[in-house]
Parts: sequence; structure tokens; C-alpha cells
Amino acid sequence: MNIIGLGQCGCNIAEIFNQYPQYEVYLFDTEKRSGKNARVLKEYKTHKDYEENFPKYKFKPKHNESIFICATSGAITGASLKLLHHFKDTKIRLALILPEQSEMLETYAMQHKLIFNALQDYARSGMFKDVILISNEILENTIPNLTFLNKYDKINEVISYSLHTMNVFENTKPVSKTKIDHKDHCRILSIGSYDYKINEENMYFSLDNVIESVYYISIPQKTLEEDFELVKLIKDNFKEKNSSSYQVYSNNSDYDYGIVVKRTHFHQGQLFT
Repeated sequence: MNIIGLGQCGCNIAEIFNQYPQYEVYLFDTEKRSGKNARVLKEYKTHKDYEENFPKYKFKPKHNESIFICATSGAITGASLKLLHHFKDTKIRLALILPEQSEMLETYAMQHKLIFNALQDYARSGMFKDVILISNEILENTIPNLTFLNKYDKINEVISYSLHTMNVFENTKPVSKTKIDHKDHCRILSIGSYDYKINEENMYFSLDNVIESVYYISIPQKTLEEDFELVKLIKDNFKEKNSSSYQVYSNNSDYDYGIVVKRTHFHQGQLFT
């Protein structure tokens, strides 16, 4: 899979995927980055300037699926569509990182609204596979032990891990699953962590009008073999979760982990006005 980072935030998250062999990472930023697929863009002040002056690169993406990662607040997001045109022959998933309101200047707030609305609309139209919305502000209130020095590193690690884990689950056969009437037109997503032992989830964006939810649960092989209460526990967790399904996976570690993906076809309102 291709991982495409645009701007400082997008590239910082995309670079973390270099630790996994199955990804080809592409970086587009105004600062010089290391890596064979890193490109430096000229710096501009507006969305329009980035869009109108985006370079014409000549390269062929390595894989036929892509994840595009960027924050919605910077002017550099104006380059999004021109950049994604280079990956038009791949199936593209968008991951939009939404900024904290307290850190937004008025100019950047307008730019956020433009890209936030436009990319949702493109995803809903089927131009992209789907779009995952992630709120930095919610993540900051979810992740423990944050400091001014490590805050964004830890947030970026959680985002990259969640996107990677989602990709692995979607491409791995579960040992057990329940069925749901999946609706292909639900292309606006949120993602979060899920702990099946206490039946608790922490979403990274508050998605309105959720149509369906899928819970991915990875459990050590030994636990799957020896815990005779596990089937009942998981089934009981989902008795009152409407329009939800779960998929159980085996792992070779000593710990379990899980994520939840919620979907809708409804356009999401502004993060702030």
C-alpha cells in the first residue's frame, strides 16, 4: 500500500509507516525530508497558490491502494487534488487530521472549512474509497501522560498505529465474525480503540448519524484456546449494539487489542465555526 503524507502533520505521520515493510511512503512538504520518495514543495500563503503551482511529477505508484494523510488547517492542503491525481489509478483512502480550535488562526479556519467540506463531498461521490476523520483535540484528551514536548509525537503514533491496524484487519481472515448488511455508500468514517474486556470504546472523532459499526478484536491464541468464558463475554457485549458487527482475530503476542470503525453517509458538520 502507498502511504502519502502532505504537509508537516501528514508527513510526520506517514514517516512512521517506514517501520512496516508492506508500505511505500511518499512525502510532500515544504521542508526537506529523507527518503527516496520525498519531494520538496515551494511554500505559498494560500490554497489557491498551492493548487495552481503544484509541480508535474513523473512517477508510478508502487501499489494499487493508497492512504492519503494530511491536516485540514494549512494552506498546503490546496495541493491535495493535484497531488492525488498522481495516484488516480489507485484506490485512495483519505485520513484527515482535524486541528485544535485553540490553535487555529482565522485564515487557517477558513482553509480548514474548505478542505474539510470538499474532501468529504469527493469521498461521498465515490471519487475516493472513503475518508477517515480524526480529531487532534479528542486524541489529546484520550492519550495519557502527554507533555508539551511529546504531545504530537504520541498523537501521531496513535494515528499511524490505528490506520496500520485497520489495514491489517481488513486484509486478514478472522477466526470468527458476525455479519452485517454493509452499505457501500457509507464512506465517511471515524476510528477508535476498543477494549472488549470492559466493553469500552474511545472514538477519535465524534461521528454524527452512525449507520454501521465494525469492532475488530485481536486476542492471543492461547486465550482463544483456553478461555471458555470468552464467547459468552463477547456475544453479551454486542447484544445491545445496534447495526454493529464484530470480527475476532488471533495473535501470537501476550496481549489483546481492538479498534472500532464507525461509518455513515451523512456529511459531517464543521468542527468549529
